[in-house]
Order: sequence, then structure tokens, then C-alpha cells
Amino acid sequence: MGYSPNSGATAVVVADVKQQRIVKTLISPTPLNGVVYTADGSKLVSFGAPPIRVWDAVHDYATLGEIGEPHANTNYFAALPGFDGVVGLSGNLHIWNTQNLQRVSTVAVPPDVFRIAVHQTSRTVAVAIGRFAHLYRFNPDALKPSGGGN
Repeated sequence: MGYSPNSGATAVVVADVKQQRIVKTLISPTPLNGVVYTADGSKLVSFGAPPIRVWDAVHDYATLGEIGEPHANTNYFAALPGFDGVVGLSGNLHIWNTQNLQRVSTVAVPPDVFRIAVHQTSRTVAVAIGRFAHLYRFNPDALKPSGGGN
């Protein structure tokens, strides 16, 4: 596929479990920590070493683009309900819009975060730090571009 075996490129295999077949194989040019779908299922987002890559899960997994930042490895990602984006941990807690491929918010967190999770109904992001969980509630309307669209 054009990448050498030691390039760090990672295959993302999309499978139809019901039909027991591979639907498509996507390639990330960098090593990955994982993938996540946006809350509405319209996009697949891969994360790990930069860049973050976004695919259109509705239209045959066409590549929609890349989010060039962060400049560091991204560890944990989660979908955000009511918003076309994801939240992820890369040094700090960041929210990225997967439509315009930009970071829209950053929250400083201590360096020893080891997990994040999103409670979809209450729109709360939980950040596990040592023996504590810090909770952040977000408003998806505040994350949308000023033009109102998303």
C-alpha cells in the first residue's frame, strides 16, 4: 500500500460482523492508539501519533481530512453527544470539531491523567487522575462555530 513495514503506518479494518466480511481497510500513516466513531456515527476518527485522521463512515469511509495537531501522542478519545466532534487527551483535554477539523476547546489537566470517559446523557466528561475523578460538563452549542452550523 505504499508504506514500508517499519513506517509506523497502521491498518484500520472495518468489518461487517453480521456478514463476517471485511468492508474496507483504511490506512493511518502513523501508529494508532485507537479509533472512535462520532456520537451520530457519521465519522470514524483515528488517534495516536499525529495527525488525527477523520473518515466519512456514511460514504464508504472516504478520507475527510486530518487534524494536524496535537503535536504529541493522543491517548484517549471519546465521542461527544450533540456535537460533531470528539474529546481527547494529549497533554491537556482537547475538543476537536470533526467537520472543520479544528480544535475548539482546551482544558488544562494535571499530567497524570490515565483515563477519560463521557456520560452521554448528562454531557459530562470524567477525567481519572490518581484516586480522583474530575467532572467537566460541556455545552455542545457553545462549541459550534459562530455561524451556528456544525
